[in-house]
Amino acid sequence: MTGPAIAGAAVPSGILILGAAKSGTTALFYAVRNALTEGLGLRVEGLFEPRSPDDIRRYLRRSPDEVRLVKALLAPMLRRSMRFTDLFDRRIIIFRDPRDNVVSRLVFMLKNIIPLTEPEKIEAVLDLLRRKERDPESLSVVAIISEIARLSGRPDLLENVRGNAVLPARMKQERGGEFFLMPYDDLVAENFGPLSAYLGFPVSGGYRTEPRHAYVARRKESGDWRNWFLDEDVRYFATEVADAYRLLGFDPDERPAEHRHIPPSTCSEYAAAQFERVREKRRQQRAALRERERRMGHGPGLSAGAAV
Repeated sequence: MTGPAIAGAAVPSGILILGAAKSGTTALFYAVRNALTEGLGLRVEGLFEPRSPDDIRRYLRRSPDEVRLVKALLAPMLRRSMRFTDLFDRRIIIFRDPRDNVVSRLVFMLKNIIPLTEPEKIEAVLDLLRRKERDPESLSVVAIISEIARLSGRPDLLENVRGNAVLPARMKQERGGEFFLMPYDDLVAENFGPLSAYLGFPVSGGYRTEPRHAYVARRKESGDWRNWFLDEDVRYFATEVADAYRLLGFDPDERPAEHRHIPPSTCSEYAAAQFERVREKRRQQRAALRERERRMGHGPGLSAGAAV
C-alpha cells in the first residue's frame, strides 16, 4: 500500500522510526515530519512514543494523517510484540555508539527514577554528577549508576542501561533485513542522502523540534563517552558485549581520552533542569486542576459536596 503521489512519485503510506532511548529518535521524527509537511505539503501530525503496539494500531486505523508516521522506543515495544512493524512500508532503526548512549541516558533518566518527593536523594545524585565533573577519574559510570540503583531501589538498573544501549544490535541480528539502519552520526552531520533514497523523498536539516520535546537534546554529538569512561566502564559496557559493538560497526576496544572534560551544562545542570521541568509540569497540572474546580463551583474554601 502506498500513500499520496507527489510529482508522480509514490510516497510511503506508513513510516516507522525505532531506536533505543537517547539515540536520536526525536530529532529524526521531526526531520522526517518536516520533510513531509514543509517539503511535500502533506498533513502529518504523527504518533510520538506510543506506550504499546495497540496504541499504534489505533493510530493507523483512526488518524487522518496523509502519511502515518510513528516514532517508538525499542525497549517497551520489544516487551510486547513487534508484529505491528509489518503495517509500515518504510521502517527505520537509528543507532548510536552504545557508550554514548549509556552516558546520555544516565543524565536523562534520573527524573524518571528519583521521585520529586525525595529531594535528599535528588541532591545526592546531583552531587555524584558534580563530583564527576570536578574530577572525571574519581568515579566510574558503573559506580554512579550502581549508586543510583541503590537510591532508587532498582537493583537491575545497571544491566538495563547496558541492555538498552545494545538493543539495535539485537534488532540487526534478528531482523536487520527488514529495516533501514541509520547511524546517529549521519543525523548529527545531516547526511540524509541514504535515508532520502530509502524513503523516496528528500529529508534535510533545518527542521524544528516542538518546544514540548526540545528538552530531550543534550550535546548532539558523538564521542562524549571518552570523557566519562574508566577502565571498569570499558569492561562492563563494551568488552563484555563486544559482539554487539562489532555488529553495529564500533570498536569495543577503543580507549577513553587521556585528558577529560565534563561541562556542568551537559551533566549536573542538565539533570537538574530535567527535575525542574517535571516540577513545573506538576505545578501547571495542579493549577489547571484548581481552575477546573473553580469553574465547577468548587472554589477555594468550598468542598466538593458544597457545590450545587
